[in-house]
Amino acid sequence: MPRIQDFIRIAILAITTGLSSTAVAGDTVPFETAKAIGRRVAWSAALPGGEVQHAEELGSQFFVLDAKNFLSSLDLKTGRIMWSVQVTGPESSPEFIHAFEMRRGQGLAAKVTPMVLVGLGSELLKFDGTNGAMTKRVNVDRLPDTNPITVGNYMVYGTNRGVVQWYNPDLEVPWRAFDCGDAMACDISANDNLLVAAARDGGVLCLQSGNGSLVWRKKLLGPATGPAAVSGNKVYLASADGYIRCYNHFDSPVAWERLLEGVPAGGPVVIGKDCYISVPGKGLHAFAAAPRDEPGGVLKWISKSSEGQIIAHDDQTLLLHDAEAKVLRVVRRKDGRMSTKATAGANTFIQTSGPLVAFVGEAGVVGLAKRN
Repeated sequence: MPRIQDFIRIAILAITTGLSSTAVAGDTVPFETAKAIGRRVAWSAALPGGEVQHAEELGSQFFVLDAKNFLSSLDLKTGRIMWSVQVTGPESSPEFIHAFEMRRGQGLAAKVTPMVLVGLGSELLKFDGTNGAMTKRVNVDRLPDTNPITVGNYMVYGTNRGVVQWYNPDLEVPWRAFDCGDAMACDISANDNLLVAAARDGGVLCLQSGNGSLVWRKKLLGPATGPAAVSGNKVYLASADGYIRCYNHFDSPVAWERLLEGVPAGGPVVIGKDCYISVPGKGLHAFAAAPRDEPGGVLKWISKSSEGQIIAHDDQTLLLHDAEAKVLRVVRRKDGRMSTKATAGANTFIQTSGPLVAFVGEAGVVGLAKRN
């Protein structure tokens, strides 16, 4: 009985005010770790259902779905939990959440309401983002097999049959669809102009994100190891055949390509004039993103001691999360030198427009902001 009472007390406290930074961060993301990577614990919040399964940012709100299928809305600046509702029983496993804006009216008189879709089997559960009320259940014919991305008024995802699907979550109708291959290899990538999808059989599609028209289609010797990086008029893709390639978007010639010393982990990341890719056991590689007349690419440096996913960056440094070693590394962008290594203290991290948000096991969520 005391344990039940404690749980109820903690849940009520989390829903109404959130817990103090000491309560959550003290056991998970230590203040010393935040300090070591040049950040501070800005806020923390304990979730009613523990470990985060899915999360998405929309404006000033941060929506999370936890292990017991509670959907919660957090204020991105303060970490305050504004509402929390259990969308389904703990025996179910939602595949994704997707946040979008529902707009009614025109101009200044338009009413904009944040909405959240929860993917549950062949259904989409629709929730009002302002109060957590479920407004509708929608059946879908083509089931999402990747995390949806927002492209204009649509959410775009890969299906379990390798089809790239545009879907309007407001009007609840599908739009364009393209066959990419036998099944999706990774999530879809997009910028303002282009959208890139990759299949497990090596098929790659480059589409116009605005009108859904086909730009080019290719077949690689191996599937993509992670989502493509789309920057400007170029597409960067790493594949299981050990290559990283940069394509010009308009007619798909290879601007440059490089055979790596192993199979890349994840997809490339393009930041400014640099392209980064991690190779297990070989470290982080930095290439010139757009070299001139260099079909073999320009390798700027290799940091063999630096492995992990890039989760944040600034003008001088990269912040890497090595999930296997459970450490964070700070690497200098100009030469790849690792300046800091610290215990991660969290399972997953995400960069938002507000703080760097750490998903912290069963304790909840911690926001790490830049130090003053």
